[in-house]
Amino acid sequence: MEFKVNRGQALVIGIVVAIVISIGLYIIFTSPLLSGNLRISTGRDTGVYYQFATAYAERVREEGVNVEVISGAGSIETLNRLINNEADIGFVQGGTIEGLDVSNLESLGSIYYEPVWIFHRSDLDITRLTDLEGLSISVGEVGSGVYPLATALLEQNGISEDNATYVNLGSADAASQLQAGNIDAIFLVISARSDLVLELLRDESVELMNLSRAAAYRSYFPYLTDVVIPQGALDLVDNIPNEDITLLSTTATLVVRDDTPEDYILLLLPHIIELHRQPGVLELAEDFPNTRYVELPINVAADRYYRQGPSFLSNYLSPVWASVIDRLIILLIPVLTLLYPLFRGIPPVYRFGIRYTLLQWYAKLKEIDTNIHDLSQKELLDRMEEIDALETDIFNRTDVPNGYLDELYSLVEHIGLVYVRLQKEYNRRIEAGEIAEEIIS
Repeated sequence: MEFKVNRGQALVIGIVVAIVISIGLYIIFTSPLLSGNLRISTGRDTGVYYQFATAYAERVREEGVNVEVISGAGSIETLNRLINNEADIGFVQGGTIEGLDVSNLESLGSIYYEPVWIFHRSDLDITRLTDLEGLSISVGEVGSGVYPLATALLEQNGISEDNATYVNLGSADAASQLQAGNIDAIFLVISARSDLVLELLRDESVELMNLSRAAAYRSYFPYLTDVVIPQGALDLVDNIPNEDITLLSTTATLVVRDDTPEDYILLLLPHIIELHRQPGVLELAEDFPNTRYVELPINVAADRYYRQGPSFLSNYLSPVWASVIDRLIILLIPVLTLLYPLFRGIPPVYRFGIRYTLLQWYAKLKEIDTNIHDLSQKELLDRMEEIDALETDIFNRTDVPNGYLDELYSLVEHIGLVYVRLQKEYNRRIEAGEIAEEIIS
C-alpha cells in the first residue's frame, strides 16, 4: 500500500527537522574551534614566553585549529593587546597590571616562577637596592613586564630617575651592555632555566645580588614571593651558583579576555598542564599550573578544569568534537525548555491534521451526494465512479492512526450509503423508463 504523510505528521516532522538544522548550523557557525583563529601574545621571540607559546601552537594545530603567535616587547604590550582585542590569550608577568583597565581580563593561573634577577658589575660593592643610587640601571623595555616591577622596587628603596640613570633595554641587550661595562646594573625577570641567566652567572665580571631582605618585600608587593636558588642548582659540575641565593620572584601567568570562547580555553588547558607540571629549579613536580599568585579573577572554565579535570567526552573524542557535543548538550537544555510550550501544542495540531484529512474526504462525499435527482444518466454514472475512487483512495491510505479508525469506518459506511442512494436513483430511472427515453431523445 502507498504510504502518505498527513498534514499533522508533516508539521511535526518539519518542526523537528528545522530544530535539528538550526542547532547544527548554530554550532558550525559559532564554534571557534571549527572556524576561528587563536591569537597568543608573547614577549620577544628569543624569550621563554615565545618558546612556550610555540609549543602550545604546535600541539593545538594538530587538532586542526589555526594559531597565531604574536611576539612583542612583553607583558604591558600583551595586556594592551588583550584589552584592545588584538589577542585572545597572553603571557603576562605578575605585577604588571597597575594603572591599566583590566576589567575585561581573566587569569588562567600561574604557570611557573619568574625570579627577579638583579645583576651588577662585580667591582661594585652592592648588597641592597639602596646602593644603586647614582648608577646607570637597565630597568627593562617600556612595554615589558620588567619595567613597572623594576621601577616600583627601586622607588620603594628611594631610587628614581632623579638620582639614578634609567636605561630601557631588552634582556639580551641589557646583559651585553652590563658585560661590556657600559651600565652598572640590570633587572631581569626571567625563568631560572634561561641560558642568559646561566651565562651571566658564569661571567666573573658581573655578580648576582643576593636579597637578604627578600621576605620583607612581600608586605609591599603581594604578588611577589621569595625563593632560594640552591647552591649548584643550575650547574652541579661548576657549582653554579656557588652559594644559596635568595631572590624575589613573581610568576608567569596566562591571561585571557573574558569573552574568549571557552572552547579555546578547554583546548589549551591539557597542554598547559602537560608543559608546566614538570619540576624545575624552583618548582616541585605538579606545583604548576595553579590559581595562586594571580591578580586577576580566575576564569570559570579554567577553575572548573583544575578542580574537576577534563569532561567525560574528552576521554573518547578529540577536543574539537568533545567541545561541539558539549556545546550541543548545553544548548539543548534551554532550547527544549523554550520548545516545551510548542511541543504541548503539537498533539492538537497533529489531531487536527488527521481530522482535516477526514473532513476533506467528507467534503468530497458531500459534493457527490448533492442534487442527485437532477443529474443526467452520464452524471450519475460518473458520480458512482467517483465513489469507487474515493473508497479506493481511503483504503490505500496507511497513515490514519488506530485511534481514528472509528471515524474512518464511519466515513466508509457513509460512502456506502451515498453509493446506495446513487444506485437507487439509477434503478428508479430505469424502472420509470427515463433513461431509455433520454437515450432516444
